[in-house]
Amino acid sequence: NLIASFDPEFQARLKNRVVPIDAVFGEGTTERTLERMRAATSFAARVEIVEALLEARLPEVDPRAVLAADIVRRVLEDASLQRVADVAAAFGLSPRALQRLFTEYVGVSPKWVILRYRLHEALERMHAGQKVDRAALAAELGFTDQAHFIRAFKALVGRPPAAYERST
Repeated sequence: NLIASFDPEFQARLKNRVVPIDAVFGEGTTERTLERMRAATSFAARVEIVEALLEARLPEVDPRAVLAADIVRRVLEDASLQRVADVAAAFGLSPRALQRLFTEYVGVSPKWVILRYRLHEALERMHAGQKVDRAALAAELGFTDQAHFIRAFKALVGRPPAAYERST
């Protein structure tokens, strides 16, 4: 995002504050923008003015951020990626390099993302209305055993799978 392209000290000064446009985009920006907004004849034209102001200051695309987004998307779409080592190998990275990438760009570990998507898959199946063999589901989703699945499910949902199924 735009703010992420600024140095951390500048970001810290902006956090949780209302800051004049000039402080972020340079002296005179407010007046020039207001003049253009006043001259605009429609709401759509005003939106275009603001979009142009922001787009002119977009940072360059960070290829590592794009890679991180691609990896997260692939984990979502490919249920066979069940271990950090599998994900790392699929993208030609070491597990440690993958962890560093996620720390910097995703904010959670690759293991957390894998686990979250697999648990969401379990929830979707439970909501499909058919009886779910939880032991088979746990194995299919890459959990070491049913107890591991139950613990992870309960941590996310707040109750074990059996209790959750009875309540849906």
